[in-house]
Amino acid sequence: MSEGTVYTSRSTMRKIGGHDRFGTLETGERVDYGLHGPMAELYKLKVDQPRPFPVDYIVNAAAG
Repeated sequence: MSEGTVYTSRSTMRKIGGHDRFGTLETGERVDYGLHGPMAELYKLKVDQPRPFPVDYIVNAAAG
C-alpha cells in the first residue's frame, strides 16, 4: 500500500438556489449540478432547469 496522499482535488462547490449548484474544477471548468426527471419525480420536486444529479457524474467517471 502506498503511503501519503496520492491525489488532492482542488475544486469548489457553490449553491445557486434550490437544488442547483455548480462546481469549479482546478482547471477552471464549471460543472453544473441539480435534479432531473427521475430524481425530481421520486422526491416530488418541481424542476425549472433540469441538470445532471451529482451521482450521474460519479457513475460516468467510474464507467469511463
